[in-house]
Amino acid sequence: KNLAIAYLDENKLDNAISGFNKAIELGIKDSDTYYHLAIAYDTKGELENAKYFFQEAIELNPPINELKKIYLHLGLIYFDSNRLDNAIEYLKKVVKLDAKNGSALAFLGFAYDEADKIEEAISYYNQALLNLTDTELQAQIYSGLAAIYLTRQLNKEAVEIANKALELNNDNP
Repeated sequence: KNLAIAYLDENKLDNAISGFNKAIELGIKDSDTYYHLAIAYDTKGELENAKYFFQEAIELNPPINELKKIYLHLGLIYFDSNRLDNAIEYLKKVVKLDAKNGSALAFLGFAYDEADKIEEAISYYNQALLNLTDTELQAQIYSGLAAIYLTRQLNKEAVEIANKALELNNDNP
């Protein structure tokens, strides 16, 4: 298992997947092994396998910190697949375990925005901004809020928010 983790860290995904599968065959069937196997599949772009092994990890009652990561990964996989209801379901599970998880809050805002549930999007965007240190994600949130304000013809607010996004983007070219 440790060798498989080293392969994963080196982005040698086929070797990592083989190593994790071998560990499982040898009886190492803990949530951490399944979690890392899912990460390898996710990184490789094999999302169905990633989802399967994340679910297997959940079945083994992982520690809360690992469970939050699993739910976040599943939420992001579903978000990227435009399966917004599933994304929202898993991202809300993260927030239930960690109300200040800025990434989960941000992607809940993005998911609700994509689903045209604007009030929910605004709420989650604002919560995320209070809990994020990732300036790239903050800039994306400000851009989303600016677009919402423009559609509501709140031009002054839209410009102020868009300027915040531009400031963050200029700080991180």
